Amino acid sequence: MKKMLLTLICILALAGLTLPGLIGAWLPGQVEESLEQNWPDATSVIERSWFSSSVMAQRGNSRLNLKFQHFRWWRGALLDGVGQLELDQPEARIELSVQFGLKGQLLINADSDRIRWPGIETNQVDRIELALELQRNHQGGMSVSADAVRLADPYSNELELRSIKINSNWQNNSEDLRRLWLDVYAQRPDQPASRLQLTTSSIEPEALNQLTSALSELNRAPPESLQAQMAGLGLVSAWQQLVQAGLKFDLHELLLDRQVDIRGSWQPNQQWLILLGGGYTPTALDWLGPILGLNQGIAPEQARQQVWLWMQDASTHSLMTLHGEHFELDTSKADTP
Repeated sequence: MKKMLLTLICILALAGLTLPGLIGAWLPGQVEESLEQNWPDATSVIERSWFSSSVMAQRGNSRLNLKFQHFRWWRGALLDGVGQLELDQPEARIELSVQFGLKGQLLINADSDRIRWPGIETNQVDRIELALELQRNHQGGMSVSADAVRLADPYSNELELRSIKINSNWQNNSEDLRRLWLDVYAQRPDQPASRLQLTTSSIEPEALNQLTSALSELNRAPPESLQAQMAGLGLVSAWQQLVQAGLKFDLHELLLDRQVDIRGSWQPNQQWLILLGGGYTPTALDWLGPILGLNQGIAPEQARQQVWLWMQDASTHSLMTLHGEHFELDTSKADTP
């Protein structure tokens, strides 16, 4: 018995001494690959010892500093890291903690007192916290909270939200299909809380990756450039693949200021959209007007008028009924395909 116990202790001690070095040898290649994919124009320096490693990356005035401890088994981690990410655009200093667990799970926590878009002072997020968990089976979850979000543009469009909470998780339904669940809470100043609860199913993973890559490329490309055109074509192609795979959206709840309540489903490849509900028309205009104005860069009055014209057009096609300052939505009654 004593010999078996001594053998076990020796094996554990050997593992405890050997694994940190093996992790230190494996980590630099993984970090370099990740930086090449996500931050290709950054310069990086990776330093490692037997029990710890550090990563420093920089692009312009943006910097990443992370220090990892190897094989902290008492915390259930192969890697346990802390550090900071300083961004130039948007302006932010983000505190990071990263843990790669013994079972292959990845945990990332990030928080910042403020994230600000330069140029317009009111474009900022106050006191944001993020927690991300990724499992080996491609399941995961993310939660985000922020005290306030304030957006504005040169055309006088403004949108302010407070007490924001976002929760989401995703999972495989089968070898090729995935499901995403999203729950968002937010509150406009001096208004009751609003909520969006949405489920997306039948997501083709490869097409989703292509869609994400195309969006990223489109954001980086100069407007009206060949690069932007190619990214746009990639975006359309990826969307078509998602639709052909049976992509479906289920809107469980859209509650705005407790005065607009809408539910429904949309399956693009079946060419049907079901939306039911309704509420107070000025509340819908108060929400959709600033969002449209910020998105399209048009004046608030023009954006609000555009939303109102859409509602009138929907009423003309029996998608919506307008009753004074209230509306009722029922797309199943539509008189057009």
